[in-house]
Amino acid sequence: MNHKMPRSLVIGAVAAVPLMAQAGSLTGKEQFLCTSTEVTRCEAFRGCDSGSPSLWNMPPSVQVDLAKKTLSTPPTSGQQRSSPFTHLARDNGRIFIQGMENGRVFSLVIAEDTGLASFALALDGITISVFGACTPAP
Repeated sequence: MNHKMPRSLVIGAVAAVPLMAQAGSLTGKEQFLCTSTEVTRCEAFRGCDSGSPSLWNMPPSVQVDLAKKTLSTPPTSGQQRSSPFTHLARDNGRIFIQGMENGRVFSLVIAEDTGLASFALALDGITISVFGACTPAP
């Protein structure tokens, strides 16, 4: 069964990265870039697989714009993908983002002081989890 991600859905890349050295403080920032290297995708009754974001048609980097409430591919990626999110909160040094698009729900938790991020995406019979690192946008 092929579950390719639609081109409009950027979510998968947003939160992933064991690149701790590239994370940065996001305190007070409204725009930042999150990068991913490995994603874990689980299917009901089939188990889980891990790999690079491209394995599941996910961009390796995503721009987060808190003011516009969007996740999008960077202009340099050559792709034009964007996903809106509906919920944004900053609490206790963390940024919480949630949204829904194309039958999928997603959540991100980003530590403002380090830029380290955790991400989850759920759709019918499939979950995707990612760890990431975010840095302030130039």
